[in-house]
Amino acid sequence: MNAHKKAVSSVLLKIFAVGFVALVFWAMILTVVQSAQNNRYLPMALAPVLTIIFLLLWKTGRALYHRIPDHLLNGAFVFLCIAAFFAMLYFSYRMRLRFGVDTWDFTRLQIDASDKAMGSGDIPLSYYAKYRNNQLLMLLLTSLFRMILWMAPNATGEVLHQWAMAVNCAAILTAVILCYCAVRRAYGTHFAFLAGLFLLFYTPLWLYTPIYYTDTMGLPLIVLPVLLFTYLKDGKTVRNIVLFCVMGIIAAIGMKIKMSIVFIFIAVSVAVLLFHRNKARWLAVLSGVAALVLTAFLLQLAMDSALHLTKDRYDRYQFPYTDRKSVV
Repeated sequence: MNAHKKAVSSVLLKIFAVGFVALVFWAMILTVVQSAQNNRYLPMALAPVLTIIFLLLWKTGRALYHRIPDHLLNGAFVFLCIAAFFAMLYFSYRMRLRFGVDTWDFTRLQIDASDKAMGSGDIPLSYYAKYRNNQLLMLLLTSLFRMILWMAPNATGEVLHQWAMAVNCAAILTAVILCYCAVRRAYGTHFAFLAGLFLLFYTPLWLYTPIYYTDTMGLPLIVLPVLLFTYLKDGKTVRNIVLFCVMGIIAAIGMKIKMSIVFIFIAVSVAVLLFHRNKARWLAVLSGVAALVLTAFLLQLAMDSALHLTKDRYDRYQFPYTDRKSVV
């Protein structure tokens, strides 16, 4: 199994390296062409020079970089995570959206969760019967707001808004840390540091810091199964069953926030069935599927009870099934 995994990893890394170099040269060509069209000769002359310098530095820097001890890279990553968290808090505060203005799904959850936590209004059941993917996140935000109100009874909606942004920043950073741990287990500390560095400065994540919606709040649940996948061992039946059950529970919770999370569980299951040779791999995968289905069923019952959603209300408000006669 290890030989197969190493062969696949080697091929994937080579594909990435070739693609990366091709993108660098493509960017250089675009710079030269566009500069020539706009009569900007300095960028046109500098583009190939800077590209060559970059490739030389990358070639020589690799040897120097791999001499850095692992503990220094781990320490540097911890420091960067702490600095990034406070920077995200500041960035989210400066970029925050106005509280209480109902414009799209995110603000709908924001208003309903704060109203439910404060006991100041009824939430629109028709909305949550139609958009089931927002049910769990709204209940989680309600619990967060109630906890804040328990500690600070006079907290306003704006204060709740700021605390939720802080939790969102923590969720994003948690996903980055989990990704770092997964890459470190698979490829080593030096590769993990580069991956973590890239994720910490990945600008779309920073732009999402003030928006505590399903895209970011579910990020840790996407990466955690990948990390658990690195702990699977061919022939370790009990361990694999336990890990798959945990991954199934995580996938069930995650799919109630972002349906695409379940595809991570599917990918992990396919990888185990392909690369593991122990016949017990089927038992592990089926155990995970059972845990996923059972958790999803019980969680939906709990959410329906908390939101007072019945079958009649679902039938009344949810999107109708496609009628073949109407299509014809």
